[in-house]
Amino acid sequence: MIKVRNKTLYLLLCILFLMSLSCKQKHTQDEKSAVIAKDLCKRIDADFLKIRMEVVKLSKQTTYLYAIKGQVLPQINKKDYELASNGCFFKKTHDSGASLWVSGYVPVNEQIKEVAYFTEPLDSTMRNICKRNPEVVQAYYNDKSSLNRIYPWFDVMAQYEPRMNIPEFNFYFLADEKHNPEKKALWVNEPYVDPAGRGWMVSAITPVYVNNKLEGVAGLDVTITTIVDAFVEQENASVAIFSRSGTLVAASENAISILEMPTFKEHKYVETIKQNTFKPVDYNIFKTRNRLVREMADAIIKKNKPDFELIKGKEVYSVTSTLINELDWIMLYITE
Repeated sequence: MIKVRNKTLYLLLCILFLMSLSCKQKHTQDEKSAVIAKDLCKRIDADFLKIRMEVVKLSKQTTYLYAIKGQVLPQINKKDYELASNGCFFKKTHDSGASLWVSGYVPVNEQIKEVAYFTEPLDSTMRNICKRNPEVVQAYYNDKSSLNRIYPWFDVMAQYEPRMNIPEFNFYFLADEKHNPEKKALWVNEPYVDPAGRGWMVSAITPVYVNNKLEGVAGLDVTITTIVDAFVEQENASVAIFSRSGTLVAASENAISILEMPTFKEHKYVETIKQNTFKPVDYNIFKTRNRLVREMADAIIKKNKPDFELIKGKEVYSVTSTLINELDWIMLYITE
């Protein structure tokens, strides 16, 4: 009888020891995941803060050109520009600089042409910004009359829709007086389709004021593909990034499978972009069919819970969340 009791006690102690060891291992793994997640978020924060500071420089250079336009205009070869039969005004010469296009939504007059001419020195500024920041795929200046100067050069007449009203797009109006009274540089952090043909992207934008009047908006673009390649896939881990609205921004293939989200697809341009285009509702984690994943999203994104244990059948996943402050995104780092 005593031997049986001793054996039972021994087995119980072994079970408790193994349970304690398992808890310690899980705690250690959670701590390791949290460190890795925070380190990745810090790197994203640092890079994107730098990009936002770069767009401020672009804005200041643009404002300066308005002040010295009288000195710049005589130096510009106006024969490089042409008014097309569809009402668009564009730079027809490809000289390794930026493309210039005016949609014609506001009928092109001499004043609008002057803006096209004296902003030409921005080409070198944009080129240098793109060289310094590999994540930036294009730099641009949009003005109130639907003028678009954008680097690198591409065939704007083939890509853009004539008479497009640029101030109606989020990468313009989010910087205007109503949406940005502080006149600061900010991020368009909800992924949208780029009218210039680069696919899904986010943008750092800042207004250009001259004599307290909004003349236009300067911007720098980062594609979602770039974010995936530069940050997510480099980790060789299950990582997913979401906006505050629950929209999937970027994710590794493993994370997409675990969270049962649609596979990331680049936008196919079957027609020109005429209005703001955002990701379909299928890419919103709050709309997923999996109830447990919705509960996890609610706990982490809405209730700011840092950790969550996601149980799917026989699989148990530890989910560590971290805030990417610069873009107000939530990153999920998932381990089995």
